[in-house]
Amino acid sequence: MPPKFDPNEIKIVNLRCVGGEVGATSSLAPKIGPLGLSPKKVGDDIAKATSDWKGLKITVQLIVQNRQAQISVVPSAAALLIRALKEPPRDRKKQKNIKHNGNITLEDVISTMPPKFDPNEIKIVNLRCVGGEVGATSSLAPKIGPLGLSPKKVGDDIAKATSDWKGLKITVQLIVQNRQAQISVVPSAAALLIRALKEPPRDRKKQKNIKHNGNITLEDVISIAKTMRPRSMARYLSGTVKEILGTAQSVGCTVEGRAPHDLINDINSGALTIDE
Repeated sequence: MPPKFDPNEIKIVNLRCVGGEVGATSSLAPKIGPLGLSPKKVGDDIAKATSDWKGLKITVQLIVQNRQAQISVVPSAAALLIRALKEPPRDRKKQKNIKHNGNITLEDVISTMPPKFDPNEIKIVNLRCVGGEVGATSSLAPKIGPLGLSPKKVGDDIAKATSDWKGLKITVQLIVQNRQAQISVVPSAAALLIRALKEPPRDRKKQKNIKHNGNITLEDVISIAKTMRPRSMARYLSGTVKEILGTAQSVGCTVEGRAPHDLINDINSGALTIDE
């Protein structure tokens, strides 16, 4: 059985969108579907909540609890300045590389200043990176700079925290409070499978489109399924195991020397049972 649903657990999701427009459900579904939210309803709610920012690219923050989402707009300084220009609406599809050459007052500039820093406020940031490597400060700065963190220090800390995942693309979660970041690794099923193959390190810049055609055991698959269980939508562990086998098929490896889809067929027919 999947883990018991905790109605008191709070999840924070940051989404990039265009104000006043309903986002594509195909892009919303992977991010909010696992939290029990309807992509169509959330898309409509975001469009309503951002109606004052029509046509501007902004970030919205969803605070999700008990399958309900509280939406708040987190505009950048650029979005605030462009809105202060009070330009007429434009068709983004027809007009590209727009120059905002209007004029604003000094009071408008002062009003864009960020609110007073709250040391007790907790922010959660998810970053995609390559394990064991220091990310470019130019890509880290816009995401963590506003939280009072040093991109260089955080990049070094991420490289250390992900040293066991060297060369693999993974997600790291930063829980930021009082300008301090607690880093945890959130590996995907594919990253767990590739690590289980124990392949020799490769130079990502020289070797592209690597084929992971090794072999792992069924015990490896079950162990990975147990790790991914909290994020799985399957009712039983056997369902999660089939999800991992499907990922193994995509990765290109074999399980017990057999094609992963053959083991899926064995589970479906009852020839192979997975203990819960």
